[in-house]
Order: sequence, then structure tokens, then C-alpha cells
Amino acid sequence: MRPKILIFLILLFSSIFSQKLDSSNSIEKNNLNKISLNNTSSEFYITLEGNSDLNLCFGDLKGRIAWIPPGISGGVPFNNLDEINEAINNGYITENSPIVDPLSSGNYFIGPFIFSDDNCDGEFNENETQMNNISELPAGCYLVYVIDALGNQSEINSITISEPSEILSLIPIINNECSNQNNGSISVEVNGGTPFNVGDEYIYEWSGPNNFSSNSKNISQLSSGNYTLLVKDSNNCMKYFEFDVESIECSFSQTINLNEGWSIISTYINPENTNIESVFSSVVNDIEIIKDENGNVYWPLFGLNSIGDLIIGEGYQVKMNSFNQITVEGSLIPFDTPISFDEGWNLIGYLHPEQANTVEMMNSIVTNDGPLRILKNGLGNVYWPEFGLNSIGNMIPGQGYQIKMENTTQFSYPSINTW
Repeated sequence: MRPKILIFLILLFSSIFSQKLDSSNSIEKNNLNKISLNNTSSEFYITLEGNSDLNLCFGDLKGRIAWIPPGISGGVPFNNLDEINEAINNGYITENSPIVDPLSSGNYFIGPFIFSDDNCDGEFNENETQMNNISELPAGCYLVYVIDALGNQSEINSITISEPSEILSLIPIINNECSNQNNGSISVEVNGGTPFNVGDEYIYEWSGPNNFSSNSKNISQLSSGNYTLLVKDSNNCMKYFEFDVESIECSFSQTINLNEGWSIISTYINPENTNIESVFSSVVNDIEIIKDENGNVYWPLFGLNSIGDLIIGEGYQVKMNSFNQITVEGSLIPFDTPISFDEGWNLIGYLHPEQANTVEMMNSIVTNDGPLRILKNGLGNVYWPEFGLNSIGNMIPGQGYQIKMENTTQFSYPSINTW
């Protein structure tokens, strides 16, 4: 009888030892790889969700899992840390095995094991990657499970970590600078991130050539060069964009009215052919005479042309037999091109394509007892600083002006946008 009992005990011990060894091997394997799905149990499950609160910006690595009561249901836990240490000492689990007690109840499990779910289908497809840092998860789908003290795997829980969308600049509109006129511009449309709810949706910080800076969404009056835009959203997420404004030669045109009788005209266009006969060729039959400030003339009736070429920045007196117009085509003359004045009377051209206040345009040669004494247009209106008189109002493109100077000087028109 006793030999039979002894044999029974030996077989029983061997069976228990074998089960424990198999379970140990299973857990040891799963510290590195996912466990076989055959060991899952519908009565052993975990309840958790993805926490994305700290993923404030696109690309943040601050996602983590958040346990929801009851945390872990079913399974056979390690009841305390002593049992964990005993399992380590016995080689049942490795010393660096992750352990978790979701609700701090004193019931420990091995895990959690988190794998990327690239297909977001909630199933293992043999292509998943185990995540090493479970508290710094990028946005994406994940598969999560734990293992109990007997080596059983819980049901797989699928979670999602989200993040704000990336800050993007839609196709920008870039207008290149024409003929060194500082007339380039950049317009952008931005979306993504977490926009502000009040005011502008984003903070814009531009930088560019010649210490250019701006906090406007769109920028203009740009010289050629590289411009950098920093966009910030309400979470202080940032994205840099770069844009290039090129300098190109552009063709412009200006139509100038030539009134019957005398008038004073000028142009802000530099034509390819600057000879005065070419510029006025379309109205030659209506021209009586054209004069410059030095008394040179273009007199078609007598075939006389002592003016020669138009001079940038100068005005011309024109006498017409009847009203007509000329169109001047070419490149823009830089508005700040220096103009030299002699003492006494001069004829000056106006180099801005837009109207501008006469007082503001002439300010640099009026203040501090400047040399400007009087400015007249072709209609007899005057700007007379000494008496605070300005019947001219605005200087007008296409018109020229008589100007009397106290002494010789050099002058450049200021930028209109500075006023």
C-alpha cells in the first residue's frame, strides 16, 4: 500500500512542478514578447483608457494609460510585494518585470504590456511593436494586457492616444518684388493646432531681411529675400515656415492726361526708349511744344528736339492743341530716387504711383528752415510753407510741379506708408 501512495505523491509533485515551470517560462517569455492568445480569459480583464491631456502639441510624447475602476477584474494576483519578491527570487519572473497595482489595493499583476496597434483594429497581427516607456506614448492606437500570478493573460484592451492636429500653412500667396520697389507681399492661411477662441486664432511673428519684423498675419511692401514665420497657438505650440520673395523685372504702364493748352507732366515709369520723341510719338500731331526746366524744347512742327531723353525725377511743360493721353510702359522708377535741385526754379516729377499729401511729401526740405520756398502745379495751385498755405492738396501721379529752392539740394520722396 505504501509504495502506491509514494508513487502517487511523486507523480503529483512532478505534475505541479511541471505546471509551475511551464507558467514561469510563459511569463518570462512575455516580458519580452506578447503572450499566446490561448491563455486569455473572458473573466480576466482590465479597464483603462488612453489619457491624452498632456499631449498639448502635435508630436508630443506624453500620452499615458489611465486606469478606470475596477482596474483589473479576475485573474490571480500577487497579494503583496513580498510575493513579487519571492517570485523573483525563485526565478518565476525576472527582476525587471513591470508590475502594476492600478487601484493601490495591494493586488499586483505583471504589466501592463503595451503594443502599438498600427492598423487600429484591436487585434494582434504579428507586426506590433512593444512600447518601452508606457508614460510617454505618442498619438496612436495601442493594445494592452497584464499577466497574473499563474501566468494567465488578461483580455486585450484597445486604447487610443490623441493629439492636436499639426499647425499647417495652406498654400501661401507670394507676390514677388518688382523692379526693386519693395512691393513684395506674402499672404498665408493657417490651420491646425489649438487656435485661440478670442481675437486672432494664432500669434504670428515674422522676421526677414534688413531687420524686418511684423506681428501681422499677412505682410506687404517687402524687399526680396527670405522671410521666416513663427506661428503659435493657444497651447504655445510652435511651427516655423519659410518663404522666399524674389526680385523680378516687371513691366508697368501709366496713362497720363495731356490737357489742351499748357500743363506740367511727369512719369514714375522708366520706358525702354527714353527719347522724348518715342514717348510722345502717339500724340505727335497734337503737340505744339514741350519744354524742360533748362529751356530745351521738343517742337515737332519744326523737327526740333534739344531735350533728347527724359530725365528721371524731372517734370515737363507741355502745350497741346487738344486733349489727348499717352501711355508710358516700362519698369517702375524707385520712388526714393534722389532728385537734384538748383537754386531758383526747377521742374520736379512725382515718383509715387499713388496720391499723397503734399505737406508730408515735401516735409524733409521744409522743416528746420529747409530750402523749399514754394511749390506750384500746372493749375496755379500752390504749397507755400512760409504762410501755411496748401491749395494743391495731394500730389498726383502723372502731374509735374514747379518748385523754387533757396539753394541747391538733393531730395528723395519718403515712403507713403510711414505717414
